[in-house]
Amino acid sequence: MPPSILFTVSATVSELLCYPVKGCAGHSLQSAQMTARGIEHDRSFMIVDAGGSFRSQRSDPVLALITPTVDADCVTLEHASFGSVTVA
Repeated sequence: MPPSILFTVSATVSELLCYPVKGCAGHSLQSAQMTARGIEHDRSFMIVDAGGSFRSQRSDPVLALITPTVDADCVTLEHASFGSVTVA
């Protein structure tokens, strides 16, 4: 049996980002609530078309310009040119 090697890794977090809606813009966090799946609300939602297929930036580059906001019971998607929509 080979000997165990113990070492310490040091890291510095320079920025925390959360992307609530997969493919849409993210936002910077000063702190984060962690869940079993990672940062709370990070990639918790996705945009699908009428047939239920996932939409991505590859097919819809405009998604990168949509800013999502998650409140307790709804998600708001906002775009500078197209306005906003809230889903509860």
